[in-house]
Amino acid sequence: MKKWHNIILIAFGLAALILYLIVNLWGLSSDFMPIMTSCQAAPQWIFVLTTLLLLAGLSSGSVLTWRWSQHRAVHSHLTSWLAAAFIYNATAVYPLLVLWFHLLLTIVLEVMLPPLELWFVAMALSWMTTPFATLGVMHIGARLGSWLDRKG
Repeated sequence: MKKWHNIILIAFGLAALILYLIVNLWGLSSDFMPIMTSCQAAPQWIFVLTTLLLLAGLSSGSVLTWRWSQHRAVHSHLTSWLAAAFIYNATAVYPLLVLWFHLLLTIVLEVMLPPLELWFVAMALSWMTTPFATLGVMHIGARLGSWLDRKG
C-alpha cells in the first residue's frame, strides 16, 4: 500500500471520529433538546449520522491495524498477531460504543433513567456488544486493506 493511502486513511478516520464526537456530544447536550422537540425527524437523523461516522472512523482505523498486524506477522515470530489486532480494535470500539448506546437510549428510545444509571446501562450494552462489533470492524479492515493493497 502506498504511503499516501495511509495518510488519506488517517485523515479520513480522524475527521470521521472527531465529527462523531462533536455530533454525539451536541446531541446529548441540553442545547439540542429544544431543536429536537420542534423537529420530529431530528433524533433519527442524528442517530443515523453518528452511526455512519462511527463506522467510517472505526473502519479506517481497522485498515491501519490490519496493515500493522500483517507487517508484524511477516517480520516477526509473533504468532498472536490476530489477538493483538483484536485488542487494538476493541480498545477503540468500546468507548465509542458507550457514547453511541447512550445516544440511542437518550434520543431515540427516550429511556427515563437517572443520568448515572443511563451511563451504566450504556456501558453494559457496550460491554456485551464490543466483541461482536470488533470482529465486524476487523473483517471490514481486512477486506478494505487487501483491496487497497491490490489497488496500490
